[in-house]
Amino acid sequence: MPFASVIQSGKFRDQRLAVAGLATVAVLALLPMTGLLGNWGTHIVVLVMYYAALAGAWNLLGGYTGQFSVGHAAFFGIAGYTMGILMANKVTGPLAGALLGVSMSMLPAMLVGFSTTRLTGIYFALTTTALADTLRKPPLYHDNPA
Repeated sequence: MPFASVIQSGKFRDQRLAVAGLATVAVLALLPMTGLLGNWGTHIVVLVMYYAALAGAWNLLGGYTGQFSVGHAAFFGIAGYTMGILMANKVTGPLAGALLGVSMSMLPAMLVGFSTTRLTGIYFALTTTALADTLRKPPLYHDNPA
């Protein structure tokens, strides 16, 4: 059954599992804000949430549509750099920085998504690889290697 029809019909295999998953995500998202975990625990929870979001994105695109995308790293990088720059300059807090980072990565994601919707197979993979490569930080070259 295609993903769109599952979402539109609202039929999940086990709705209790979906509710438990959402409750777990909510607890993990709010746990670092309590200050109970310390720096190391907060770091671990943030990494778990990061990899869960990345896995969900891969599951949507690769699992349901069969497309192979390499461009996820570009969008995660845009959001991460935006949040990092805003927080380093003390413009926003973590929650507002995360929301602004996600909104800054949505515009290029929508542009790329709308322009590559009809591509399939190797053409889609090459296009997303080119996107990720254009946003990659170039290596630093020095005249003196020592």
